[in-house]
This record gives sequence, C-alpha cells and structure tokens, in this order.
Amino acid sequence: MFLVEHKVYKLKNFDIAKNVLDVKKLKWFDNLYRLRIWKYRVLFEKQDDKLVILLLDLGSRGDIYK
Repeated sequence: MFLVEHKVYKLKNFDIAKNVLDVKKLKWFDNLYRLRIWKYRVLFEKQDDKLVILLLDLGSRGDIYK
C-alpha cells in the first residue's frame, strides 16, 4: 500500500506527474483520470487550475471500470 500512497502523493505536481507516472485521461469525461499502479487503478478528478485531486476509487483493473 506504500507504493500507492507514494504515487498518489507525486500527483501534487500534476503537470510533471502525468508525463512521468502512468496517468491517462478517461474518454467521455471532462476531468477524470486514472493512475495505473501494477494491476491497480486509481481514479481521480482534477478540478480547474487549482490543485484539487479528489480520489474517487481504487481497485484492480477488472473491477474498477464497472
């Protein structure tokens, strides 16, 4: 679980982190992104120009998108 916390913490520098971490914008959503950590996905929302990252869900690839 430490690895998940560490990578989520790195999102504070979102403009840099999206290029370094495995972050992708989800299609069909305005501000929804996913962070891939091994077989797990962290879904989060970035709001406007402020650094507000709302962690929405964490789960394995097979379950997270359902």
